[in-house]
Amino acid sequence: MGLRAEEIVEFYQIANEIIDNEIFQTLKLHNKNKKLNLYEYSIMVAKRCYLEVKNKDLNVEMMVRGSLLSSYYNLKNNTIDNVKKYFKINFLEENIIKCSNWPFCFIRPKYKEAKILIKVKRKYFFKNIFKRKEV
Repeated sequence: MGLRAEEIVEFYQIANEIIDNEIFQTLKLHNKNKKLNLYEYSIMVAKRCYLEVKNKDLNVEMMVRGSLLSSYYNLKNNTIDNVKKYFKINFLEENIIKCSNWPFCFIRPKYKEAKILIKVKRKYFFKNIFKRKEV
């Protein structure tokens, strides 16, 4: 399921502040898997999270920002100070970011937005694990 034209506009209005940041651009240098770098993966996950929350009574902006910044957080040794050094975040975004690898981290998600990010990331993880190898 892709984004419609108006959804693409709204998504990038939210995401551009982070995506255009030179620090976030460094994610292009790190591979997520053979097909995607971490930058592309982050945007793909953030778009999926956007679709999951946009018609619910949840914070779409914080979901997109938290989702994008979770990849930077995970790359930088799971230290929230590294994220706060370059981006202003609030308590909801911080919880989304810190919980993005639950249950492999010790911080449980407090908000539905954080749980949605975990669900989306797991979906992509298992999709890659069980993907058939082409002969």
